[in-house]
Amino acid sequence: MRRVLIVMAKDPRPGLAKTRLIPAIGATAAAGLYRAFLRDVLDTSALVRAERWVCAYPPESVARVAELAEGRFQVRPQVGPTLSERMVAAFADGFAAGAEAVVMRNSDSPTLPAVVVAEAFDRLERGADVVLGPDLGGGYYLAGLRAPRPELFRGFAMSTSSVLDETLRRARDAGLATATLRRWLDIDTGQDLAALQRQLADGADPERADCPRTEAFLATLPAWRAAPGKSVPAGRSPAAEPGG
Repeated sequence: MRRVLIVMAKDPRPGLAKTRLIPAIGATAAAGLYRAFLRDVLDTSALVRAERWVCAYPPESVARVAELAEGRFQVRPQVGPTLSERMVAAFADGFAAGAEAVVMRNSDSPTLPAVVVAEAFDRLERGADVVLGPDLGGGYYLAGLRAPRPELFRGFAMSTSSVLDETLRRARDAGLATATLRRWLDIDTGQDLAALQRQLADGADPERADCPRTEAFLATLPAWRAAPGKSVPAGRSPAAEPGG
């Protein structure tokens, strides 16, 4: 079975990357942390047996994301006005290229191990039509398909706590065989960031992926918090672009 793994990525630019972390650590630190996430995620994803793509948003960031991919991935632009439409388009491109199984993962879960991504492909090869990897906030860090299914993703916001349940409901209504993977941390908010720090501090978690760049950047965060002008008041949260 021909496999395509898609990593959905954003330009690690202040004000665009990890906007919901800005109240906690500031725009520049949020972008720097996301850059570390992305580099670690690409290293982990390169271990998976599949044709590997990175889909970059916004489209003009392809060259910058390609530098981080270091020749190990095809780098393509994300196309569409919302995250859900960009997901639909990326899945369609994977199948149009001849894939028989397409797995899409986020770039916000730097500790997600390669074995979980490989498991998604295995579930598809064993007969699942849809595979979802639930995060801790009601969404998912991964989605896998054996055929294009745009109806699973269109028509609702992807950043809400009901995304997983709604996608599973649509899959059941369509008579599709579904599989879910283990829950994993997706870092969007300051609370998620604290959970990540606890996970990294827990030496008893042998399953998590190595993420040396993320850990190195996290070690600098106390200095970011202490520096004047690096963050915004906790009550002010910038508007997030869909999927931000």
